[in-house]
Amino acid sequence: CRRVLSTVKEDSETLHHISLLARRGFLSRGRGAVKSFFSSPELAERFVSNGLPDMGEPTYIRWADLLPNEMGPELYKELLRLCKSYNPDTRLVLYVAVCVVSEVPTSGAVKWERQLVSRCAKLRLSKPLIPPKQPAANITRDSEDPETLILTSLPGVSQGNQRARQISFTNIQRHLRQRGVSLRKQFPEVYQRLCAYV
Repeated sequence: CRRVLSTVKEDSETLHHISLLARRGFLSRGRGAVKSFFSSPELAERFVSNGLPDMGEPTYIRWADLLPNEMGPELYKELLRLCKSYNPDTRLVLYVAVCVVSEVPTSGAVKWERQLVSRCAKLRLSKPLIPPKQPAANITRDSEDPETLILTSLPGVSQGNQRARQISFTNIQRHLRQRGVSLRKQFPEVYQRLCAYV
């Protein structure tokens, strides 16, 4: 599992593929992890040797859909912690699982035991997918060259709905924070009026 994680981290093509999956998953379903499952150690070895063509089909799993009995309580706890704490703009969580089948010694017929060996890690997104840092701008009312920011409402959400107002307000604050503007601190009157509206 460690070698699989290391291969993903070091192979730019694989990292880009996983990063795309992580970004799409986060944007459509929220926080979670990319799961890469290998049905045998040989398939995991083949991936380590050949990279992306032998990766199989990684999937995005929302953190709430993770199964503790699949990975054991300690790894489950660690995976949840990573899923709840990573920055989705710059990082992703990768969960690797390899199925190992081994012979169990018995006095009678041969018995086989299936065991899932798992690891997880927080990785940096592929560079082309990391949004460029916006320089912190000192925006004031007296700015000589004011910047106009046009935000559209989310499609499919009715405008009279209080939930839609909350989402829009959060969206406004996020976009302004990315530009170095704290609505609450720098424009308290506007902030209060928006709060009253929401």
